[in-house]
Amino acid sequence: MLRLISLNRYSFLLVSLVFVYLVTPLFDSDERINWATEIGIVFVTALCIVSVISSKRHRYVALALGVPLIVFSVCKLFLFPDALGPSRGGLFYVLFFSFILVVHLRWLLTTHIVDEEVLAGAVNIYLLLGLIFGFVYTTIYASQPGAFLAKTQDVLDFNDFVYASMVTLTTVGYGDIVPVSQLARASSTFQALLGQLYLAILVARFVAMYTSSQAGKGG
Repeated sequence: MLRLISLNRYSFLLVSLVFVYLVTPLFDSDERINWATEIGIVFVTALCIVSVISSKRHRYVALALGVPLIVFSVCKLFLFPDALGPSRGGLFYVLFFSFILVVHLRWLLTTHIVDEEVLAGAVNIYLLLGLIFGFVYTTIYASQPGAFLAKTQDVLDFNDFVYASMVTLTTVGYGDIVPVSQLARASSTFQALLGQLYLAILVARFVAMYTSSQAGKGG
């Protein structure tokens, strides 16, 4: 099983990210949502560690940053259920997932083949970018409750900010959750720029790889 996960680590990570984005918000109570979200984040964190563990240089950094987050979440699940939800320790999650994102991006820009794992890795980077800013917005909101304005509710939680993050990342801009403070606006602008830059770089990289492979066949 561990070998299977190692060989398909980007695909398994993609499944866990999709769970956090699509499945956890479907639960019908705040308590169940917090449980599902916490469990989902634990799996995402663990699979992020697995995704870089083959590199000795990256392994120790990932373990040092990720294992405490997993322990923290497990403790909340079994010892402090009232503290469930990833709103606490948001900056540490930002640091860990940013490290994973950079490692994955460097790998994507240096690989010379395109297969299912490469495509899964490309999607993972995009989803990780959305997740990172979900933590960023949650942290900003925790320190500045008026930093975001919601049209349909008074209190926002982590899942609300993951949703707002993806709306910003894809530049859809529904307007139901609006950044109000200067820091929130700057973060939203920066995320929108990163999202567009990543898509441009990704397309350029895949076109270059395809052109190179065609030239190799022609030669």
